[in-house]
Amino acid sequence: MADFTAQHLFTSALAQQGDADDYAPQMLFATDVAQQSTPDGILAQHLFAYGNPDTTPPVVFGFVPPDASAIARAATLQFDVTDDSGSFGIIVVAVEYATGRIDVVHNGAIFSGGYAGTRTVIADGYRYVVGRSGLGWLGDGALKVFAVDAAGNLLTGSAQAFTVTDPLGAPTVGNFNPAPASTIDNADAVAFDVTDVASLDDVFALAEHSTGRIEVVGRPGAFVAPYATLSTNTPITNGMTISVERDGGWPAPGLVLRIFAYDTEGNSVETTYALTVSNPTDASAPAVSNVQPPAGTPIARNSPLFFDVTDDSGSFRRIIVTADFSSGAVEVVHDGDGFARGYEAGVRSVIPGGFRYRVQRAGGWPNGPTIRAVAIDPQGNEN
Repeated sequence: MADFTAQHLFTSALAQQGDADDYAPQMLFATDVAQQSTPDGILAQHLFAYGNPDTTPPVVFGFVPPDASAIARAATLQFDVTDDSGSFGIIVVAVEYATGRIDVVHNGAIFSGGYAGTRTVIADGYRYVVGRSGLGWLGDGALKVFAVDAAGNLLTGSAQAFTVTDPLGAPTVGNFNPAPASTIDNADAVAFDVTDVASLDDVFALAEHSTGRIEVVGRPGAFVAPYATLSTNTPITNGMTISVERDGGWPAPGLVLRIFAYDTEGNSVETTYALTVSNPTDASAPAVSNVQPPAGTPIARNSPLFFDVTDDSGSFRRIIVTADFSSGAVEVVHDGDGFARGYEAGVRSVIPGGFRYRVQRAGGWPNGPTIRAVAIDPQGNEN
């Protein structure tokens, strides 16, 4: 694995360089890496090509601060890379974070990927002073140095480990208003702050009601119905205040807002905000009743079936009626707009709080049906 990592970093670094003077040794090294799996093999090829007796690989030393030190995000790290010959094919510096993220810090020619520092000439090599621009090091990690000298001797991954005393951390969700576990009115708005030391990349929220319904609240500037009209987001230092309010009021006695926040450095957090609604607008699901004949009763082939669908609100988003047969076949009886083909003889009539259905199948029932009515009321409650 170490050889593979070194090969990948060297190959990536070579691809980023444009210095014609270094082109020949770089290509020789890239060819070696592609063909060999051990430093000994690389050395053997170079000895064959050049008859060079140099068998000593480059060395890394002089870590400042020492290996395994604790540093601040803004700190710089220093080390020296030297070789007996004083000549190198390429030197690549990378950082591997504890999260598994790997960045190239210096690709052999320039600092890259948001990293900065200096490379100065010293006896038989170079002194590096490196740091990360902007917000600094992303977290605990280790600098790794990969170097090949002019004879092809390879130094693979000498490391300088460090821990960060003031890590960026994930975004913060807080300053809830009202406090979690509070009781609210169905018309109340609820608010919270989302902040981050780095820049926020995305914030997303869901509303989970105790009736089992889950609604998408949306993102700042892109709230969706029934939250689009009344919800807002207001910029604050390092983030925003988000106020969530539902058109028509909170429908159920239990409410949980589930909040997801992501920053530009790849950190994320998921937070829940639970509340109780004292007077929900509608906590009851629609009901199916007055089934005739009663369930389990034998029926004649051409007999109609009757049932009522009602809701406290007296209205519905949708009612879908299907017939399931013992053969495994499922037929749509009513799609919410009208009776389906083969059930045109059916009747839907208005009753207090809903509808009464009379269902009859053209050609009769092929075997005992199971009639299912799935109803959703305006607040999203489903039977």
